Amino acid sequence: NGAITAVEQLVESGVAGIVLATDGDHVQGALESSAASETPVLLPYYRGSGGLPAHAFRTAPTEDDVDAALLAALGEQGLDKPFVLTADGLSADGVGSADALAYRGNNVEKLARRITVARGNGRIDSVVIAAAAATQAEIVSALRGRLEDLPIVLTPEAQTPTFATSLDTEAGTIASRFSSAGVDASDATTMTSSPAADAVAAYFAALRLAAGDDAVTDLFGDGPFSDAAGEADIASHDAVIAIAAAAAAAESLEPAAVLESLGGLTVSATDGLAGPDLDFSDSDTLADSAVVPLLATVQDPGVRPPVADGGARLFWFALDPGSR
Repeated sequence: NGAITAVEQLVESGVAGIVLATDGDHVQGALESSAASETPVLLPYYRGSGGLPAHAFRTAPTEDDVDAALLAALGEQGLDKPFVLTADGLSADGVGSADALAYRGNNVEKLARRITVARGNGRIDSVVIAAAAATQAEIVSALRGRLEDLPIVLTPEAQTPTFATSLDTEAGTIASRFSSAGVDASDATTMTSSPAADAVAAYFAALRLAAGDDAVTDLFGDGPFSDAAGEADIASHDAVIAIAAAAAAAESLEPAAVLESLGGLTVSATDGLAGPDLDFSDSDTLADSAVVPLLATVQDPGVRPPVADGGARLFWFALDPGSR
């Protein structure tokens, strides 16, 4: 209800577009409540299955693209017998499994024992966890003392700060053999020679400049931007840039005009994106090829503004395409 109310208030205020920076079942209700307004809604984190209404565009990877990249992450490590765990309404149906379980959060130690036995008798060689970030951390922590060398593949929820923070709290360390799926646009991308590196580096340079300016506030004007800069995210930034590009092309801030302009528009690094191109000729704007296997590291590239009380963080990077 909170998401629906927030979207309705934004529509009523006449905004040019909405970036719905959330995921979950509540997204569909928010989309339905805004459908009649002709206000474009961009979804940088929503992978939900099913079609989208005409005013909505997914700038996040689709479920199918994530599953394909998770499968590729397994293949690149020579793994083909995953134990697939699902929870919190998430799935990894396209991965396939040697064993599978829907975890309901009632006995994580029993779950860890079952996986340990399956690994011991050779039935599995890895674990895939499709769940909310906190649940992923709970399961990984339970496995930590039993199967230190077990390859763990995680849905994109693990790329949120919640996963690393929760895992650090529960297990005392975040270092492990993690892989996931997503776009090659993050802190670690700046350390590569890939075509994406320059755009991502420019984003972080601008982020540091804004964080160093005391006159720049957070979104709500409640405090300095430097307090929030450590958690700034490329996916939501690029969704905002896409709306701005559509408004500029329409030469209007009227939502219907921005929506019309957005349809068929391709937004790229030349427009200010830090991540991959977004093609709005389809409701799913990311190219399939933009979603790739990612590996985790605890090595901080040091491109974010320093945060006084920053917690544990994982950094995700794509394998060099030439090494695949």
